[in-house]
Amino acid sequence: MAADSDHEYQQLRAEIQKKLIDTDFEQWFPLVDPEDTAPTLFYPITREIAETILNANRSLGSTSLEADRIADLTPLNDYEAKLFAMVAGGLQKKIDVFGPSFIKTSSMSPKDVVLLLPSFKTNYSNNYRTEREKRGWNDMNKNEQNQTKLLAFMDACTLCLQFSNAKEALRAFVLSQRTAEGMERALTHEEYGNFIIRKWMPAPLDSEFRLFVHDNVLRGASQYIDSYFSKRIFHHRDHVAAAITKFFHDKLGPRLHSTFYHYAVDICIPDLSSYITDTDLIVPVDQWELKVIEVNPWFESTGMCLFSGRAEEELEEKEGRQFPIVKVQDKLVSLGFMSKDWREAMYRVEAEVEAETK
Repeated sequence: MAADSDHEYQQLRAEIQKKLIDTDFEQWFPLVDPEDTAPTLFYPITREIAETILNANRSLGSTSLEADRIADLTPLNDYEAKLFAMVAGGLQKKIDVFGPSFIKTSSMSPKDVVLLLPSFKTNYSNNYRTEREKRGWNDMNKNEQNQTKLLAFMDACTLCLQFSNAKEALRAFVLSQRTAEGMERALTHEEYGNFIIRKWMPAPLDSEFRLFVHDNVLRGASQYIDSYFSKRIFHHRDHVAAAITKFFHDKLGPRLHSTFYHYAVDICIPDLSSYITDTDLIVPVDQWELKVIEVNPWFESTGMCLFSGRAEEELEEKEGRQFPIVKVQDKLVSLGFMSKDWREAMYRVEAEVEAETK
């Protein structure tokens, strides 16, 4: 029985790995109109680079590094020193084309380590201080303040993935378990991919949506940060739904249908603040510009956002059901959903900011 269970596990793992590879960046990026996504450059990952990243990560083991040591770009071990020597110069030249850039591998970003990076404290303290100094902060109730802090926190985490220094980016990849797993997969399948260098594309976090597509039909779309209540998104939910549907039917769907049929795709509306206020529509929906962030596999472990727990029931085809089903957060949500690590990181920074202002 144990052997059967292990075989089933390995088979499932192999299927998941294949789905991840099938939606690697290089699989979808050439299909999308360049105007509909961020400008991008590539730096090849060789087998030697993949092995070096993995070895650098494994050599750290369970070592807990202080923030000052992570900020110090002296190599953490011999493998990271080798990685810096092999990659940093060439990667830096790519970064310098765009300036500060979003950098990932073909399949993964190092988003699992943002709380470890020195930039997190800087980003969140700046965001939190800015929000506290705004007129009206003291008039908010606790839930409203928490929602504001949530967006400031998520924005701080996102900004941690903006790199202008190649060694800082490589340090994040070395620390990241997501990257290590990606390198293991690359070495197993001998498909090493690239470092993906993307021009930074600022976009309001409440403008990000995840779309779910099956059999070339847009089944659903959900606000990506599903725990954030955005007044303007809620008020204009029909306009947002219309813009997403139009973008998919006119531009995105026809280009992806030749290769993909069951997938999730993340999009954003970079200029949303120019299109709507909390109450008013400023620019007609047919003039909105949407951008593709990335294409993902849609399978058991895919984040379903506001469809979580009921996705199969809500997105399956039924007589009389019309697609897409578009979901936005309709109420203020407490911070109880956040992991202990997230809350502790928030509270540490907030305490320091509050101590400074006393």
